[in-house]
Amino acid sequence: MREEIQKILQDGLKIGMEYADKRRYKTGSWNSCGKIENEGEKEIISAVENCLAEHQNDYVRLIGIDRNIKRRMVEKIIHRPKM
Repeated sequence: MREEIQKILQDGLKIGMEYADKRRYKTGSWNSCGKIENEGEKEIISAVENCLAEHQNDYVRLIGIDRNIKRRMVEKIIHRPKM
């Protein structure tokens, strides 16, 4: 996870996170984990860890967004619920 965050930051992208329960995952209906400010790697990792702790029974994905064109460049699932 840390490597993925570092890569997204190195590419100059903004980081976001989303979660979905099992039913919503199947329909592609994700919810935002809240705003993550790109203040520094430590703060971002802390925000990611908080989101993961709050959504242990959900799918969680990390998003890299290009600020200039407001487009998702990276979408990676970093947590899957236990089946």
